[in-house]
Amino acid sequence: MAFTSCKSNRLPTKGARVGDCFFATDTQNVYLVLADLSLLNLSALLANPPHNVIVGPQGEAGRNGRDGESITGPPGPQGPRGENGTDSHVAGPRGPQGDPGDRGPRGFCGRDGKDSNVAGPQGIPGPKGDKGEPGDILHVGPGEIAAAAKRLRDERASMQAKLQQAIEDSENLPPAIRRIVKGRLQNLKL
Repeated sequence: MAFTSCKSNRLPTKGARVGDCFFATDTQNVYLVLADLSLLNLSALLANPPHNVIVGPQGEAGRNGRDGESITGPPGPQGPRGENGTDSHVAGPRGPQGDPGDRGPRGFCGRDGKDSNVAGPQGIPGPKGDKGEPGDILHVGPGEIAAAAKRLRDERASMQAKLQQAIEDSENLPPAIRRIVKGRLQNLKL
């Protein structure tokens, strides 16, 4: 049994296993996979009055383009060889490297080191700066882990309470549907 959350436009048309649940995060609906692998919208089933409880089939994706304009067909046959002597707009292969040129004359002397390409001696160290802001290092302490565990336990308890409430609310359904829903909800209890 799996409990999966996704947006309603990502819901599958058919479930993979009986008893799996899907939670649509955008509509807050809960779906249950039935024996025929269809999805039953429990939220709509428990609404007063019930409406649209089974997810309908989705069609296959259509082809791109209109009137075949953007549909690419098979490649055509190779064209005839072009005429010799026409100018090309594509660069040819690189040729061999040429001989080195003559060495240029010596440059002028620099003034006061402003034109120098050589680094000078290192200066004295400057004063120590102020302490910076805390960095982006993530350290999860025991308190944060305990808080996260408590939050997960609370979420689980909340889900169990909602399932129990749904089981109690299923008493108002017709007997045939009540047996199916009640059985499925009992299977969902953790």
